[in-house]
Amino acid sequence: MMDDYQAIASACLAVFLAVYAVRWYNDPLRAIPTVGGSSLPGLSYLGALRMQGDCRGVLETAYRKHAGSVFKVAFLDRWIVTVSGRNMVEELRKRADELSGPLGSHEVRFSSFLFASPRVGSSAAGKFLQMKHLFEPPVLVDDYHVAAVREMGRRELSAVIPPVIDEVCAAVEDCIVADEDEWTGVEATPAMQKIVARASSRAIVGLPLCRNDEYLSLAVNFTLGFMKNGVILRFLPCFLKPVVALFVNFPKRDTRRAVAYLRTTIEERHRAASELGKGWHDKPNDLLQSLLDMATARNESTFTVVQRLLLVNFTAIHTTSMVSTEHCSPPPVALTTRNALARASQTITHALYHLAEKSAEFIAPLREEIEAAVSADGWTATALGKMWKLDSVLRETLRLYGVGVSKHPLSSTD
Repeated sequence: MMDDYQAIASACLAVFLAVYAVRWYNDPLRAIPTVGGSSLPGLSYLGALRMQGDCRGVLETAYRKHAGSVFKVAFLDRWIVTVSGRNMVEELRKRADELSGPLGSHEVRFSSFLFASPRVGSSAAGKFLQMKHLFEPPVLVDDYHVAAVREMGRRELSAVIPPVIDEVCAAVEDCIVADEDEWTGVEATPAMQKIVARASSRAIVGLPLCRNDEYLSLAVNFTLGFMKNGVILRFLPCFLKPVVALFVNFPKRDTRRAVAYLRTTIEERHRAASELGKGWHDKPNDLLQSLLDMATARNESTFTVVQRLLLVNFTAIHTTSMVSTEHCSPPPVALTTRNALARASQTITHALYHLAEKSAEFIAPLREEIEAAVSADGWTATALGKMWKLDSVLRETLRLYGVGVSKHPLSSTD
């Protein structure tokens, strides 16, 4: 009897290995050069470990050998195919529609390792961070929070900028305590994260919550837990991911904690909207109110609305310097207002380092430009649109010190 079980197990294993070998042999990615290790099943994990330990060295080698071409590198859970060189990138951009969507917003079918799932998630970031298993279904199906942010940028920018500037001034005074007689040491990255967190929260939830240290810490911890959860789930077999996410779900844990801070405010705003209607003249114009207006029509729960808020905060605080500048023909306001709040802290940190290094050369012209624009138009979108030198500094900072080495557009075809 035992021999029969062993024979069946051996036969199943042989069939599995044969199917896997055939799939590997016929995989279109096999024809793409591999950098950092072998593409053979199993051995590719050695390349993935090398990528983890010496990412810069692997990518520099890849670019020297395959500049202007295509190559792939191994991650622990997938292959990453990289297109390099201006001509290849331009060709990929032109073929974006054929690949099912605009470049940078559709899904790439990476040839995965043994347990990887084909076509999980609706975006590169969503797939990488395993959002499907961590967020409420309405957040994934209907991303109206994105539309709400864009709407604020288009129609209410003049109303949003003054309170944000006020918050930046207050946050700088709190986070960077200057001594008139002595130099003061400042840890730039934590200070900028705190300042950006407060400024973005002023636009998102308004006063007084944007100055609540516990809430701000929760927003930051939401981001850290979200990213950590994504790492955990990414390395699990597909059938285990939803099971593990039931018990280890940091975003939902932190959302429950945030509800405790926001529930009273949300209930008060619902009450005011119900009682005053169109007569609510001092209605807040922050993102929370925009979301509540949209959520009411959809009958969404407080939990889901708060999770959307934290997701926007995640973008604001940590996905900071990956500002997309392709086809940036509009004036600099497109960068310095619509994107800066959402993706600012690391960009500002690097920009400040550059300004400290080149203070004699840059600071006086920048100050002159900013003072002239604000004097003429106040803190408005029009004034920001005139700050070409500031825009140039930020763009150059992004060019030299972006947080990523590449973009990850996704395609549904091979």
